[in-house]
Amino acid sequence: MKQRPLTARGAAFAAGLFGLAFNVNPESLHLGLRRDVPPLMLCVLCGSDRLHPWLLGVPRLGTRVPSGFRIERCESCDLLQTRPQPSPDELRAAYGPAYTWRTNTDLLNRAESWYRQLLVRCDQARSVQLAARAANGIDCLDIGCGDGLLIAEARRRGLRACGIDRPGAPLWPACDPAWRTAADIETVDQSPHSWDVVSLFHVAEHLRDPLRMFTRIHRWLRAHGVLVIQVPNAGSFQAEVFGARWYGFDIPRHLVHWTDRTLTQALRQTGYEVTRTRYVSWRDNGPFLAGSLVPSLDPLMERERPLSVGSTRHPLSVTLRRLIYFGVVWAGTPLTLLEAAVRRPAVITLFARKAG
Repeated sequence: MKQRPLTARGAAFAAGLFGLAFNVNPESLHLGLRRDVPPLMLCVLCGSDRLHPWLLGVPRLGTRVPSGFRIERCESCDLLQTRPQPSPDELRAAYGPAYTWRTNTDLLNRAESWYRQLLVRCDQARSVQLAARAANGIDCLDIGCGDGLLIAEARRRGLRACGIDRPGAPLWPACDPAWRTAADIETVDQSPHSWDVVSLFHVAEHLRDPLRMFTRIHRWLRAHGVLVIQVPNAGSFQAEVFGARWYGFDIPRHLVHWTDRTLTQALRQTGYEVTRTRYVSWRDNGPFLAGSLVPSLDPLMERERPLSVGSTRHPLSVTLRRLIYFGVVWAGTPLTLLEAAVRRPAVITLFARKAG
């Protein structure tokens, strides 16, 4: 189903709904479309040069200070893209040591590890299992696998799962090092027809050339193989309401900002047929809302803070802040379920079967 643009009345209703629920002033939430700055680069989806500023003053995640980046919209296909693209040095700094989850032995970390494992089982591992059933196979590759938690959970379900991520990424205790390959995900290659399922969970928004990645995966998949993609949904109510402050924009790490319509178009162009879309994500929809409302409490921000300010919080303070954060996450559950019911959630998961 094509993504319909939110009407002015719908935007006003969404803004009012979130404003009443979380005391956000709807008049301060603005997605601006301007045409006074010339396009800088070609669209990565359709190749058009008709890109114009759509959202200005986008702050870095967890801050209120404009980053110097903006989001531009392609007038030909509606794809949203970060401009200017960050330099290699900026990206290296953005993917610092705090970006990937690391386990340790303190009580709070163990509790968070258990909670994270539960959510991955309910969300991403279930999606991979559904894709494997549709593909009638068990060989699964998770690109951008992080510490390998999803690999370990997929193996628990009887799948022959492996993963790829950048060198130096930490390893989940239950993930065998032999199951994960250290490589650049944008250049790594695999043998043709070697996988039944390939998954990209929160990866497609980070790619400089997503169509090239989708095309390579098409070659790696066996006949009737399935590609599973999970991305932040720039067409969500949250994006509409929070504007530049929405957690899902994550400047400068996110280079492409997908909607279900633009992602479906990209998959069709590269030889796939979208067979299913999931709108409920227990792992992400609530945290995206909480991260937009109280970004300073987000766990990623908490991990990055000691590296940026050179000091750490008292353990009791960290525990209290985490409890408040999870309280906000679960308090927002009715709203995130409502978003999913009307197909405008913060995160979408698409299942795409290899065609041809």
